[in-house]
Amino acid sequence: MVSRAHGLRPAVFLDRDGVIVVPEFRDRRSFAPRRLGDFRLYPEAAASLKKLKQAGFLLAVVTNQPDVGNGLVDRSEVDAMHEIITHELPVDTIKACFHRQVDDCNCRKPKPGMILEAASELGVDLTKSFMVGARATLRRAVRPGALPFSSISAMPCPRRILPITSRVRSPKPPTSSSRPF
Repeated sequence: MVSRAHGLRPAVFLDRDGVIVVPEFRDRRSFAPRRLGDFRLYPEAAASLKKLKQAGFLLAVVTNQPDVGNGLVDRSEVDAMHEIITHELPVDTIKACFHRQVDDCNCRKPKPGMILEAASELGVDLTKSFMVGARATLRRAVRPGALPFSSISAMPCPRRILPITSRVRSPKPPTSSSRPF
């Protein structure tokens, strides 16, 4: 667990697919791209994340990639996608869970393992941080009342993070009722 020591910084934890990466759609559902040739960042992602950085937030991408664990995608393919993200976007870290859905690991969202790992590594103040996800089920990853959550729908017309960043201000100090995980 991250302590509340002096010097911790606020962060935005970003889901990858449907938030900064254009998902693939099959049977009216969104999925992570499986091939590097199909991998595309949303056009406004760089400008939106830059606004968050200018407001003082660290940026951590936290993503489930079970297609690797299921043998549908090579890990090197996903690593190449993440290399694009780190070169094109001002993110501080990318945390990925490659386990299958049935593996019951601690890192797979909606469990908070990746969030806590990134927070520890980056020195994040979770009381001043929030999560942006493409699926409402991710709300469980931030535990009710512990970390604000903003859901972005990728269906039918992606809203992505642009509307959120138009309202971003520098982080406020936590209230006495703010409590991290």
